[in-house]
Amino acid sequence: MFQWGGKQQKAFDTLKEKISTAPVRAPPDLQRPFEIQTDASNYAMGAVLIQHDKPICYHSETFNSIVVNYPTYDKELYALVQSVKKWKHYFINHFNIYTPKLSCSNQDIIYGWVFYNSFI
Repeated sequence: MFQWGGKQQKAFDTLKEKISTAPVRAPPDLQRPFEIQTDASNYAMGAVLIQHDKPICYHSETFNSIVVNYPTYDKELYALVQSVKKWKHYFINHFNIYTPKLSCSNQDIIYGWVFYNSFI
């Protein structure tokens, strides 16, 4: 049986403090590169735009009835494309992509695919 004790209360208070105190989000610096971190599950995707290890923007989306049927790799690419579309106004300089399930021996293929699908 679960019991709420001092350890649980301390963890809860720490979490509450971290998500409610500044800086939760940082202002962007358009002269420096950005990082995009994405992840996709069976039914949704999430992404964070990061700079200097601080979050700038968040994006999440529930998949529609078509995307739900995509294989995992395609869902990850979909998450990446949707994120770049949403934040393309930030990418004057350049950005890096981090996604746990996309692995490719040639990263240029992924970058090219994302740019082609994001900016048309």
